[in-house]
Amino acid sequence: MLHRIARARSLANITRRSIAIAATGWLVALALMLADGGTKPAAAQSVRGQITDAPTRPLGNRRDILELRSGTRHEGSLQGCSAQACALGQRSFPRPEVSVIGLAVSAGETPAPVADPSQDTVQLRNGTVVKGKLLGINSQAVVSEQGSYQRAEVAWVVLAAPQRAERGPPGDRARACDRREVFLYDVLVTGEKSGSETVQRMEGEFAFSYAYSARYPRVPVTVERTCGTDDIKISGPTDNDPHLGSATLNSYVWRDSLTSKIQVPTGGGRAFSLKGDGRAPVFENTIPACGFDVAMGGLGAQIALSGYIPGSPGDGATLSMHSLVRPGEDRHRALIQARHKEECNKSKHHISNVGVFDGLAYASARGEGSAQFYKKPTEVAGVELDPPLLNLPGIIGTRDGDSAEARKLARGDSFSVSSGRRTYEGADNQGSVKAATSVTVTFSRAR
Repeated sequence: MLHRIARARSLANITRRSIAIAATGWLVALALMLADGGTKPAAAQSVRGQITDAPTRPLGNRRDILELRSGTRHEGSLQGCSAQACALGQRSFPRPEVSVIGLAVSAGETPAPVADPSQDTVQLRNGTVVKGKLLGINSQAVVSEQGSYQRAEVAWVVLAAPQRAERGPPGDRARACDRREVFLYDVLVTGEKSGSETVQRMEGEFAFSYAYSARYPRVPVTVERTCGTDDIKISGPTDNDPHLGSATLNSYVWRDSLTSKIQVPTGGGRAFSLKGDGRAPVFENTIPACGFDVAMGGLGAQIALSGYIPGSPGDGATLSMHSLVRPGEDRHRALIQARHKEECNKSKHHISNVGVFDGLAYASARGEGSAQFYKKPTEVAGVELDPPLLNLPGIIGTRDGDSAEARKLARGDSFSVSSGRRTYEGADNQGSVKAATSVTVTFSRAR
């Protein structure tokens, strides 16, 4: 059974170059080698001991290429390939869509004909051809089941077509055992968050709101059925090997008109006007009202997902997914801070405006219900949806029950799950609070 998905902060240690492979014996050492550029594992050395190390040379007028099964060809600099995807420049391509990988090849070059298209083939520059499943490519090495090769030695990798289950009605496919299907989904995450508050003995209010979206084209979802148990495993991008997308902060609005008044000196060396001197006391606002708007697109985002459907009657299906802005690419936060610095904190009395950017200032400090409202997940359709935050998440976790969405993924169906618009209102002798949130995740089957 899958446990409830970790919160967004668990993704801080994601390594882009990590390649998710089976955790067995020498493959574990192989994954470490790919992550840090270390030496070959013992098993790989035994197969490829005769290969001498050669430094990676500059591409010059050569280019890395990806040829897709659709017939399109993309050129650029290949960052790497994993079991899930290949990254070329700033774009990510699901591995099931890739048919040929060229490494530092010249215009007009083509791979040698492949005798057995059911197997991956690594073609070296010296003419050697090695058959075996490709495990991954990084900046230094190309690794297959047959061994590890210096990247500079490899000219082409021809990938076998992904295995698919036999065609038939959805019900027949769902009952087939020992079958493997790969579905591609366009995933859209949208979220909204807003709040406002008033404070006793202060005028005006503090308010903020924002909306966001994250898009992930052609996310590969693998469905595997096991004979004997009828269990169904749903595999997608992982934390260590996420599928990449793009997020947009559509509109961030920040307003602070909360202010109180203080009595100020009236001149003549006196601190304050005195009773009976014929002048009324003078008061000034302590903090000038301020506000700003922010919008930003092109933020790097990542998604990971997994699911499980047990064959035993009575056991519930589970689904876990998280989408968020990639760590280190949250440029919108710095922009919000900069805009606040430009527009606010201009009181001549050296009193600052509200400094919170993703919640309510005074209500949260008092432990109002709104603080929990912004943290508590929404239960819907057998899963939990986390509330929106400034890392622009779409987080689905498992809970007791049965996830209808996991079963839809296993059938290759499109679906959408939404928290709906949730609202909160509260008041006490210190002020009043209003808050609202909404998150929606949509899986659209790509054709």
